[in-house]
Amino acid sequence: MSDAIFSPPPGTPVADVSTRARRPDLVSAAAAVLGVDSCLVMLLGLQNTMMMKWYPPYDKAVYVLIALGILAAVLALRVARVDPRLHKLAIGGVAVLLFGVGGWTVFSFASGVISMLGVVATLGAVSSLVLLTGSLPACADSYAARQQLRAEGIEFNL
Repeated sequence: MSDAIFSPPPGTPVADVSTRARRPDLVSAAAAVLGVDSCLVMLLGLQNTMMMKWYPPYDKAVYVLIALGILAAVLALRVARVDPRLHKLAIGGVAVLLFGVGGWTVFSFASGVISMLGVVATLGAVSSLVLLTGSLPACADSYAARQQLRAEGIEFNL
């Protein structure tokens, strides 16, 4: 297989450090799914702003959804840079996103507002959390290889 579409599984010894330093495919997939989910969460917030009239204090919660979507978009951009510390931060941020979107979806269903966008955004947050958690070892390995290349004087910047 081509190196562009195949990343060796974590723990597999790879002789070439520059191959290990590439962005792992699982990290790219996690960043992409998180980016799509951030758009879904922002759309859910905008949908609830434009189509329904929520009474206080619930009208402010809709803007929290939009802010959570923006936060998830920023985290998706940072995850793509392959830094394990930010990867762990993104796992925590997606857990907060999951509880926020899932709680809003349950509350809106209980209020009689049925939105499939809420269900899809919640499932997207679950899949983002699973992918981020699964890609953490590959991210750490790639980051270690990049640090090794930097120590040798080679800048490997993606």
